[in-house]
Order: sequence, then C-alpha cells, then structure tokens
Amino acid sequence: MDATNFNKDKPEVAEKFEYMKDVSRVMSASSTQSPQTKIYLAKKSGGIQKRAFVPTVPKPFKFYTESRDNNSPNKENSPNPPFIPLAYGVQQFLESPTRFDAKSGKLRSNTLTVPKSPYLRTKYRSKPTTILPSPPHVIKANPVPDYKEPYRPVIEHRLIELPVFSLPGEEISKRKSQEIEERIRQENEKMEKMREFKAQPLPTGFHNCPTRPYYSPTHPKPFALLTNDRGEKYQREFYEKVRKEQEYYKENRFHAQPLSFLLILVWKNVIFMTNTEDFERRKLRNIE
Repeated sequence: MDATNFNKDKPEVAEKFEYMKDVSRVMSASSTQSPQTKIYLAKKSGGIQKRAFVPTVPKPFKFYTESRDNNSPNKENSPNPPFIPLAYGVQQFLESPTRFDAKSGKLRSNTLTVPKSPYLRTKYRSKPTTILPSPPHVIKANPVPDYKEPYRPVIEHRLIELPVFSLPGEEISKRKSQEIEERIRQENEKMEKMREFKAQPLPTGFHNCPTRPYYSPTHPKPFALLTNDRGEKYQREFYEKVRKEQEYYKENRFHAQPLSFLLILVWKNVIFMTNTEDFERRKLRNIE
C-alpha cells in the first residue's frame, strides 16, 4: 500500500496476480540492462528434469456386495407378477419358443487380488568372496618337565553309599523259592513218616488160614499155526495143478502109430489097373 493514500476515502483494492504478465515485464526490463545483469537473470538449468506432477483421477468402482444384492431375489420387495393363464402361456411358447432366445451372459464376480511372489533371486546370486590368508604357523617347543620332585597323584577316598532298590523280579523269585522250600519240607515229612512205619503183628491162635494150592510146572505143547496150514494147502494145490498140466501136454502131443511089416510088403506088390471111363459119364457124375 502506498504511503500517499492515507487521506483517501476509498480503500485500495489489490490487483489480480497474473504470472505471465509479470514474466513478460521482467524479460522486457532485462533487455535494457547490462550483460552481467542479463546473465544473472537468465533461466538456469535445473539439472535432471523431473516428471510433471499429474494429479490422481479417481475412477468409479463397484463392490461385489452390490451386484450380489441385485442378483439375489427379494421376495418381500418384489411386486407380484400378473396372473397368466396356462393356455395363454402355452400358446405364446408355441409361437416363440424360448430355446431360440439369446442367452444372457453370466456376470463375472470381481474377486480379491491374490498377490504373487516375484521370485527374486538376489540372495542366490554368487558374490565374490575374499579369502584372508591364514597366519603363519608358529612352532613352539614343549616345556621341560620338572624332575626335582616325583609325581604324587592325589587319591580321593570317597565312601559310596548305594541306594536301596528292589527289582521287579526279586519278589517273584522270592515267592517261588518259598514255594519250592515248602514243597521240599512236605516231601521230607512224608518220607520220614514212611520210614517210621511199623507193621502190626499177626494174630496168634488163628489156624483156619487157607492153604496155597500146588500147581505143576508148565510144559509146552505142540501147536500149529494157521499160516502153516494155509501154506501146506497152497503147496498141495500148486503141485496138483502142475501135474495135471504136464499130463494134458503129454496127451495132446502127436504120436505116430507104427505100421506092420506085412502091410508094407503087400502095398508095394499091389499094382492097380488104370480104369478109363467115358469123359461124359465122369462129368455127369461130378455134376451130381
């Protein structure tokens, strides 16, 4: 505000700031100035140029719950459809069947984004390793033993007290040993009673005792086994069968009977005359 405007009635109104007018005014003023002033007022490079700031423009979005509520039937708020007779519905179906209508596409539900790992391999990359050299080995001599006094080991005398314990098998073995001892004791008592047994004396003055019969010694008697009888019977039948077969073969053998000497001589001296017969007569006889 200017100092000369204190006595004015009207207040001063601020002018509207315009960036381009001020810049043009400065540039026009710089043209009339010296070269050094021009260099100072010149636009300096800002180095790496940054990307211009673009404000984020929000986009409309839609929750899945809204589409789910719209698709779900609400019986309370839905109006009642008008009544359509069955005959009228059948007639409309025959005129324009529903199987030729275009099918409505299914609404795809927007699910939550599932993040996936980028599988970075930075930690598996081979890195150069520097192996530091090992320090040099220092050879040290063993200390010289002290032979002034002999070695005397320190022996600690301790009294070891064993705790009282019992194994599970000790009770069983103890019970079995008691049973065996009891059985042996009973057997010994029984044997002692048997050794001390004394027979009662026979009654005196009793003379009607039965006499013992006398039996003569046993003499063996000849006997025949059934197997021997069967064997003898089989041998007799076998020899009889063989004898009959020999006689049968002997009877069936051919034996020529000898001719007497007189018949042989007569047969040699007899001469038969040839009897000639008519051929026709012989033929008829053969036919008959």
